[in-house]
Amino acid sequence: MDEYGRVTSERKVAPEEWYDIYLERIESKQKIRTKKKPLPKLDFRIPNTFKQFWIFTQRDVLSKLANRQFMLLYFLQAPLLALVMAWFTRYTSESSATGVYVFGDNENLPPFMFMGIIVSLFNGLMVSAQEIIKDRTIIERESFLNLSRLSYLHSKILVLFFISAIQTLTFVMVGNAVLEIKGMLFHFWAIFFTMSCVANLIGLNVSSGVNSVVTANSVIPFIVVPQLLFSGVMIPFDRLNNLFENPAVVPVIGELMPSRWAYEAIAVQQFKGNKFTREFFEIEQDRHNAIFESDLIREVEVILDDVYYTYDTTGGNIPESSEESFALIRNELKDLSSLGVVASFGKLEDFSRTGFSEALYLTATDSLEKASDRFKYLRNQAELREKALDSILIGQWGGAESYNEMKRRHTNKRLEEMLLNKGQFLVKWNQSFIRKAAPIYHLPKSKTARSHLFAPVKRVGPFYIDTYWFNLFIIWFSGLQLYITLQFDLLRRFTNWNQIRKLRKRS
Repeated sequence: MDEYGRVTSERKVAPEEWYDIYLERIESKQKIRTKKKPLPKLDFRIPNTFKQFWIFTQRDVLSKLANRQFMLLYFLQAPLLALVMAWFTRYTSESSATGVYVFGDNENLPPFMFMGIIVSLFNGLMVSAQEIIKDRTIIERESFLNLSRLSYLHSKILVLFFISAIQTLTFVMVGNAVLEIKGMLFHFWAIFFTMSCVANLIGLNVSSGVNSVVTANSVIPFIVVPQLLFSGVMIPFDRLNNLFENPAVVPVIGELMPSRWAYEAIAVQQFKGNKFTREFFEIEQDRHNAIFESDLIREVEVILDDVYYTYDTTGGNIPESSEESFALIRNELKDLSSLGVVASFGKLEDFSRTGFSEALYLTATDSLEKASDRFKYLRNQAELREKALDSILIGQWGGAESYNEMKRRHTNKRLEEMLLNKGQFLVKWNQSFIRKAAPIYHLPKSKTARSHLFAPVKRVGPFYIDTYWFNLFIIWFSGLQLYITLQFDLLRRFTNWNQIRKLRKRS
């Protein structure tokens, strides 16, 4: 359209000019108003370790509650096993005139106690050996969230310990009720629960270190069998391979087994801690120790007489074969001197092939006779104290019949035979006499807590600690070590390192 209003085929103003006019007159004068809204608050934060622990625990508990078969199996398993075991080991002696079960005559008490330990160990392993494996997919998915591994492990440990507490408590309640074990509910439960907790930690280590459920289940026999073999129950430590021979103390391989500490703890506690024996224990300890020392002196006198006979018949030319006898005499006289019951000899080295004489023989014999008389006196004093205590307790417990009934209900003859070891007196080992009689009354000499099996106390430096509590501490200490290996996942790291090493060798 031109200036006269007529339509033409040509544009008066080019599009570019219109665009420039638009930019100059319109767009340059427009103001774009934008509403500034604050960004939404980011509320996604990793919960603290306690909250993670609580969430993990809730998830684990709910998953187990949803599995009713699991709940029935693991909570009925222990009492049913206890019922079966206790029922079949409830032995009635043929000597019982009335045919009524008597706890004191039940010869199956020691096997039942040991089976209880193995059941606790096995149950603890079975309930924990698959815990981490079955969560591995979830763990890998949640690894991107940088969650606390410690909180996860603590939740597993708490749930497993709770299950173990219920299992062992029901086991002890049923078993002790059927066998009529009096006054030992807490002591048995504490040991069984501790063993089950250690087994839980072993199982978690296995579950964390292996790659499949089949492998985890295959490992369990390699854990249980050594507990049977090196506990000192199935095979006495004296009957193990000679490489482990040490009749004075429990061999090192036995010290590594929680089952050995657990069995010793409940056997000693059942013997010395029951309502009847605890009244007499210290008196009986004095009496048995006096009897042993008297018999030991008699053995030393026999060897001394043999040496003197050889000295007398050879005119002082004692053969080299007698040197072992001299070493044994020196060691035993040294021990007796440390007890203060024989005169301290100026030179024990005189008890040798070159230093021995008739005068030395007479001096030693005289000292040993005086020491023997001293121990006989101590034995008589202990017997008098025991008779006096008998009279007092008969009066307190309502007569001789009640006294005997108390003894039958709280003491066990088979356990007594085992801990008194009446079939063996002493053995010669390493040029010394090693006591085997009445280990329950024998105080250990080592100051490093090592002792013979069934010692009444453990010696740590100058202190004597009751065997039950010391052993309980040792088992929990082993559990602490397992907790540390679990926290740092040492088993899995070792298996990974081993696989890498093998691959490098192949390449």
